[in-house]
Amino acid sequence: MVTLAASLAGILGFVTLVIFSMAMRNRILLKLALRNIPRRPAQTMLIVIGLMLSTTIISASLAIGDTVTGSIRSVVLDALGHTDIRLRTPIAGGDAESAIFADDPDGTAFFVDRYLDPETLSLVMQVVDADDRIDGVMPQIREVLPVLDTATQLTESRMTVVGFDTARQDGFGDIRTVDGELFALDQLRDDEALINEAAARELDAAAGHGIVIVSPSGRHAFTVREIVRDSGLAANDHRTIISLTAMQRIMERAGQVNRIDLSANGGITDGVDTAENVADTLRIQFTYPAVAQQLFDVLRAPDVIEILTAYADDGGNGLLTSGAEEDLRDLIGELTPGDTATSRGASRVGALMLPLMDGDASGHLPAAIGDKFATAAASSTGAGGDSGPAAPEEILGALAGSPNGLATAGALIDALIELDAGDDIRAYIEANSADIPAVTSALLTAAADALSPEGSFTPSADVLVTDVFRSKAADPALGAHILAALAGGSGDIPGRSDLTVAVTSLFSGLQVLAVDELKKDSLALAEFVGNIFLTFFTIFGSFSIIVGLLLIFLVFVMLAAARSTEMGIARAVGTKRRHLVQMFTYEGFAYAFGAALIGTILGILASLVLVRLLSGAIGDEEDSAFAFKYSFTLTSVVTAFSAGMLLTLATVAISAYRVSRLNIVVAIRGLPEEFVPSDTPQLKIRLLHVGQALLDPLYHLYRLVTAHRRREGAILPLILLGLDLLILPWVILFVIAVFKVFQPYLAIGWPLIVIGVVLAALGLWTDLAAFWTLGVSLVLVGIGLFIRRMLRSGGVRESAADRASYTFIGATVLVFWALPFDTLNWLTGDLNGSIEMFILSGTWMVSSAVWLVMYNADLLTRGLLALFGGSPQIKAILKPAIAYPMTAKFRTGLTVAMFSLVIFTMMVFAILNAIGSDLDETPDRVTGGFDIRAETSIDLPVGDIETAIQAAPNLNAADFDVIAAHTDIPAEARQSGAVEQRFLGLTVRGAEPKYLQETLLDITHFDPEYLPAGTLIDDPIAVSRAVWDALDEDPTLAVVSGDILEASDGRFGFGGAQFSVEGWAQNEDGVVQAFDVQLRQGRGRGTVSTRTVIGALDLFAEAFESDSGSVANLITRDDIFNDISGASLPFTTFRIRLAEGVDSGRVAAAMETAFLDNSMEAIDTLDEIKLGISQNNAFSRLFQGFMGLGLVVGAASLGVVSFRAVVERRHAIGMMRAIGYKSRMIQIQFLLESVFVTVLGSALGVGLGALISWNIINDFGDSVDGISFDIPWLTVLMIVVIALAASLVATYIPARQAARITPSEALRYE
Repeated sequence: MVTLAASLAGILGFVTLVIFSMAMRNRILLKLALRNIPRRPAQTMLIVIGLMLSTTIISASLAIGDTVTGSIRSVVLDALGHTDIRLRTPIAGGDAESAIFADDPDGTAFFVDRYLDPETLSLVMQVVDADDRIDGVMPQIREVLPVLDTATQLTESRMTVVGFDTARQDGFGDIRTVDGELFALDQLRDDEALINEAAARELDAAAGHGIVIVSPSGRHAFTVREIVRDSGLAANDHRTIISLTAMQRIMERAGQVNRIDLSANGGITDGVDTAENVADTLRIQFTYPAVAQQLFDVLRAPDVIEILTAYADDGGNGLLTSGAEEDLRDLIGELTPGDTATSRGASRVGALMLPLMDGDASGHLPAAIGDKFATAAASSTGAGGDSGPAAPEEILGALAGSPNGLATAGALIDALIELDAGDDIRAYIEANSADIPAVTSALLTAAADALSPEGSFTPSADVLVTDVFRSKAADPALGAHILAALAGGSGDIPGRSDLTVAVTSLFSGLQVLAVDELKKDSLALAEFVGNIFLTFFTIFGSFSIIVGLLLIFLVFVMLAAARSTEMGIARAVGTKRRHLVQMFTYEGFAYAFGAALIGTILGILASLVLVRLLSGAIGDEEDSAFAFKYSFTLTSVVTAFSAGMLLTLATVAISAYRVSRLNIVVAIRGLPEEFVPSDTPQLKIRLLHVGQALLDPLYHLYRLVTAHRRREGAILPLILLGLDLLILPWVILFVIAVFKVFQPYLAIGWPLIVIGVVLAALGLWTDLAAFWTLGVSLVLVGIGLFIRRMLRSGGVRESAADRASYTFIGATVLVFWALPFDTLNWLTGDLNGSIEMFILSGTWMVSSAVWLVMYNADLLTRGLLALFGGSPQIKAILKPAIAYPMTAKFRTGLTVAMFSLVIFTMMVFAILNAIGSDLDETPDRVTGGFDIRAETSIDLPVGDIETAIQAAPNLNAADFDVIAAHTDIPAEARQSGAVEQRFLGLTVRGAEPKYLQETLLDITHFDPEYLPAGTLIDDPIAVSRAVWDALDEDPTLAVVSGDILEASDGRFGFGGAQFSVEGWAQNEDGVVQAFDVQLRQGRGRGTVSTRTVIGALDLFAEAFESDSGSVANLITRDDIFNDISGASLPFTTFRIRLAEGVDSGRVAAAMETAFLDNSMEAIDTLDEIKLGISQNNAFSRLFQGFMGLGLVVGAASLGVVSFRAVVERRHAIGMMRAIGYKSRMIQIQFLLESVFVTVLGSALGVGLGALISWNIINDFGDSVDGISFDIPWLTVLMIVVIALAASLVATYIPARQAARITPSEALRYE
């Protein structure tokens, strides 16, 4: 944004300098231009209003983007304080988004321990304490636990409880009480707690209150020492702070932490850059050197390098981003061939360490050579038999804890080789092959090779692993690409699937700690979200900006028409065309400056209102850490002002050039433009202009050198030469000159047909819908123009030929864009398109419809007179009210188009926003038929929930009809046979059979081969039930959520690359072919298990439970947990269907109280749906308010047109008054003209918006049952009424002026 602002400001400054220089050279033109501004104050006011609205829209969009960005930045800085970096175990979840907004800032690690052991913690502390770039180190335990205030008896089931090392506050800022007093953490005793303001409000807590914290070890009492402000270490969420020793005690984690936060030098914001360098260093330091060396050795094999290079050349089958491709090539560059004893030794160390770190292999290795570990350790240290480490975990600890693990392990490796340990391992594998999993066998075989005198695991490189390699290999996303390349190869290069198991284990065991640049990523998230809002409002506001530019063009065309006589006289007495251009440019610059300044200010004021609506749209929940704080940066102010002024000046320049082409005789005599002869230069003149444009820099250089001799100023040639040297202006000038060579031939028609065919073919070749549709549209326009030429050649009247031609163009283009999206799929296939298609469709449909109407205005006039012209008095007013606008096709068409474009956008948004607004009437498709969703902590599970309900004094077991349970876990998946062969993240739901038996979620895609014979595949309810029954009976089957199917548009997410289904499209529901998906734990852990996906869920399933779509991406039986980990998991989510008539809100509140010790959060699902619908409606109001600015543009255009009409028709008004028209009839006529244009534009906008919405819903509804086309008539009526009211207000003053004209005055007027 800073670069954009600087560029726009620089361009504007340069343009201003050019205009100022020209004005100073000829001040008479400047005076003539500026004197026109105050001549008609009311007209000038409307012009400024119209011109400023483009700037207002841009300003408001930027302000909303700044507000969202600034608000998230504020939350980030409050939440993190001085924390820049987080260290955690590699297997723990969490990202920037969850760290700021989620209840559990560290995520939840399943199947594994996410705490750092004391030995690793000690090593880490030594490293970070020694780095002088780090000014704060805070080891801590952070958990989400239930908290009870014993004084008020209020509870918080999901309180963030943090145990800080009270001796390490330095570097993390101050903690202040609500009274403003400083509080040092080292004053906090082990039986005391601090509570921040947010938590105190929830618990109604005060200093001195007793609280109870519930942990897996039971209930623990503390006393509230102070209530502290929501800032620094106490910021953001509902937070309770205790000492680290107290937290270790209640969590039974003596000497352990689950994360370490670091503060880099530089303060809260300036420390981010320092933190980036620190993080790069720590990533290298916190990788196991031996594992990195082994991975280095494996990937240095020539065939592997060839595979990776081919994968990079092919762009990862189209899935590598530019940044990822650069990283992969950097990694490949580190893989250098060679062979040394040092690298061989390092490779052997890695081969030994890897099985020692694997849960299964570390058990088998002692069984194979356990007795030789002690002997080898004693031999390597020169000590007695019992002096060395005797157990594998002790050896691993010694190696990992050493600053130089390779050197420490060298003697141990040599001793094991001397003891023939490799032969022992091979013998063990052979004897127990039936009981050893393939992954474990691969690890043990690698160790056997490394511990043999002639090990087959010998590296072929003469360098050790580099820091660059270690840094790149620590990136999980890059590791996923490497594994995908090894698994599937690329192009004609086959993969090395035999290496994937070992390489996956190496990647999994590479990191000692994950290093998260938390603040940097969080601030990037703020920019990302802010840009999303900015882009959304800019794109949808583009129609209003287009309308504003049309108004600017219309204003200056009408100003030229009003002054045509005086400009004709000026040209007759010697004024050149460039002088007219300069005069209009000076006047336009003055208008543009004032309009841009006022527009920027009004945009700020409008954004204040819109931000309040946005707060309602997002939902400032009482317990949310997020709140909007209005923000508008200086950068955005400069961008809005510069962009608005440059857009205005560009449009003014085009208008001024058009005005300068006037014919002197026609202008002086006031004749229509049909009498203007063509002034197109001859071909040879146009070709000379091309040569002049090509040599333009040399021409201006010549003028600069000879300026003194010719007694001319050198400033203008210098400026123009500088423009040419910027290349872009020179290229634009050359392109315009070339275009003018061919411009006269475009009206023939066939050149446009040729251009259109080329564009359409390009669209088919590149699969881009924009090129295809634009090409076809140009072909239709070309055919229409060719028809006009043929008709004129055949002697048809010019007006009749024009009408036939433009009617054909308008009708065919409109029909083409109105066709259902899949009509031409048989010819084009599936083309790719995004938001640009919405802009193109709106522009082309409105343009063609206006074209069609304006060239058949007589039919419209006759129809309206037939309907409303029964009374002679009404007919006398109505006929001229319709006829006058229709005679000025150009200005009326532009005005109608302005209204149509804005209302088209508002109509589409209103209709599409109505989708899902009635889901609270059919909640089962969202909730699955469950009334309550109750979630508990994985660390505080509920054993037998039904028994617990019966025992709870505040719950009635009779209120509960069905209780079904499941657990959702983060995992990784890969679709068999898909182009994408990386394991990518998704959420897997393991459900108990009762959930599968009772859920009512709809299935939209299904494979009938897995359904019982006789299932009615045309019955959605029967199909859905059959699919769920199939999952219940077969644990190897699964269904996926609809939001991960292929969509016609792109999707974005905060968590990086996520798993998506290939081959199943959201908009093609019904029968599909099942596919297999391979599942495993996150970061490549555990065993790979396969599920067959036989169906997909309705897109609305559980839609309001998460901001990013469905909570679970894949649902199967809970056997999946044992399959991928060898262990089961307790259920953490309970779906509850209540008995008829039971109040779900009351039961949900009672359950939170009854299951406080399980950290239960119970949610009324119907209330959740209503809240989501309410937020959508609030966002709709926000957008409609934003688009309402465009209606002001249309109203302003009507005002300008009406002012001009009063001047143009002054003589006609006098004649009408002379033959009996009363002043009231004249005023009504002018107001009716305004109403007619507004209603016509509104009707076109409503009709076209409804048509395109119908196509969208028709296409989208095929994949989602229950979606139907429904026009929100109340919203439509409100939009039209507002448009009518605004237009009447804008035309009231000119209508009153017209009514006050007396016959005698008007008939004297010439």
